[in-house]
Amino acid sequence: MFCFVHIEKAAGITLHSIFKNNTFRYITLSPWVLRANDPENVFSTQEAKIFFKLFPYFHGFGGHTTRVYLNYEQAVGKDIVYFTFLRHPVERFISQYFYHKQIMHIDWDIQSFIQDGHFNNFMTKRICGKDDAGLAIQYLKEKFKFVGLVEQFDESLLLLKYFLRLNGYNMHYEIQNVNRQKSNQQISKETLEQIKKMNQNDLQIYEFVKKTLFPQYRKNYGPNLESDLLKFKQEQPFFRFNKMKLLFHGILRHGMYRPVEKWLHHKYGYQAQKQQLS
Repeated sequence: MFCFVHIEKAAGITLHSIFKNNTFRYITLSPWVLRANDPENVFSTQEAKIFFKLFPYFHGFGGHTTRVYLNYEQAVGKDIVYFTFLRHPVERFISQYFYHKQIMHIDWDIQSFIQDGHFNNFMTKRICGKDDAGLAIQYLKEKFKFVGLVEQFDESLLLLKYFLRLNGYNMHYEIQNVNRQKSNQQISKETLEQIKKMNQNDLQIYEFVKKTLFPQYRKNYGPNLESDLLKFKQEQPFFRFNKMKLLFHGILRHGMYRPVEKWLHHKYGYQAQKQQLS
């Protein structure tokens, strides 16, 4: 079984679509709150235990609510391999800001988004639950089977298939949920430097993956990576998702799985546990 820890604005929607295009045994979990790193948004171990007892046929799950440090394998009783994708922190931060502003129509300005604090070092917090680069790097080394990079997306997909042993999976894709504007060009140089300063932990873990883990992944893949990547890129422009399959996934999710998720989260999620302890 595999678990995708989906970090906002890091190609997650595209990745979910790739999995759904390949199998009906993958579930995209629902986010529950806007501030996705808050405890209220976590898919708890008790929720996981009951959900996968009710639906034992899944062999993959992912979403904004998954957390590697919860060790779902202990609750589910199955081996689970974890993976995630990182994006350059400044680009990711700006993309999330414009998503909130343009798509969700939240009345942010860039300074209030920075000063809010919740979105700074967002990747670090998602990975280890704290604003601690050292702990996040430890988890990236020890708990994640693979960490992809958005900036090397096609290559990351080939490496992901190799490390997760997704034999028979077609990793081609149609780009999903992308802001096609060059959003960073709308931000002043002074503000870009401020964002960089406020996201030093995210920059540290990103550079660790880029300079340490990613070269190891390439080496482990073997000598065919370059030719496999060239072939992948040549085929990519002609690929289209199976729209009927994705539509059926949506029907199943909203008609069957999401109501169960909602009930479980209400009964066993963070707020329910908090009330039981009070």
